[in-house]
Amino acid sequence: MPSSGFRVEPAPVVVPIRFCDGASLLPLETAYEGLPSWMFREDDFDAVSRTRRGRVFKMGHQLQPEVWSVTDHRRPELPTEVGGNGWLVQRAPLATYVRDTLHGFEGLTRKTVVLGWDPYPTSWQIVNVECNMVGTPVLWLKARHSLGGMPMLDDAKVDPVLRASLRDAMGKVDASVNRLGPVEVVDRCRDALSLIFGSHVGNLATDLGPALEMYGKKEGIDLKQNDIRWNCGRIVARLHSRGKPNELHRTAARALTDEDAELALACLRAVLMDFGLVS
Repeated sequence: MPSSGFRVEPAPVVVPIRFCDGASLLPLETAYEGLPSWMFREDDFDAVSRTRRGRVFKMGHQLQPEVWSVTDHRRPELPTEVGGNGWLVQRAPLATYVRDTLHGFEGLTRKTVVLGWDPYPTSWQIVNVECNMVGTPVLWLKARHSLGGMPMLDDAKVDPVLRASLRDAMGKVDASVNRLGPVEVVDRCRDALSLIFGSHVGNLATDLGPALEMYGKKEGIDLKQNDIRWNCGRIVARLHSRGKPNELHRTAARALTDEDAELALACLRAVLMDFGLVS
């Protein structure tokens, strides 16, 4: 008995998907009629957090194309016949995909995938994987190059004492981007930097300002010179001060803007990369 189906409207977003193997990008594998062997079907997209949620389908092993019994009012030219239930159905030869359980892809979380056709594919990070009621993995993807996006922490490079606290702080930074105001984004960046510099000087309980001073003394740095880590931390500390209402009145400084929040995020990214804490 042939497979049966009907046209889905509105049409879902379906794009080719490739999984990155380390630093290299696997070539787009194609099958019948040059169609991709694997496709990503988007179930949901959050424009604020720039995350996509969806499932992976692979081309079936049966002989392609498979003839389907369909109901498609947009293709009246398709041949028709009487179906098993006595209804008139259309017949259409279609490339057939089946849900992929992704067996063989170990450690999916934090892997990079590439969506779309060349020459304009986009790069996404798998931030979460869940299974639906029929056992199909549902991937949560976040744009790797979205505004304000943070690089992924590399657990192997982070001090075990710092790891859980820093991951929690980075999660709060990520949650604040494009959702909260600039003051809150700056504060989240400051919290993460306090942990990074505090860990470097052996005191996770210290605030960012004292941690920067101890860092300078430990490294023997003349803080008036161009030390990137110290200056990035200091910029965020000053932006944090500007977020206080009393500081605005005392110094007649302007209020924080989205550009200041982006500057704080850039400083945090630079410190993470300079300390070698990211993959």
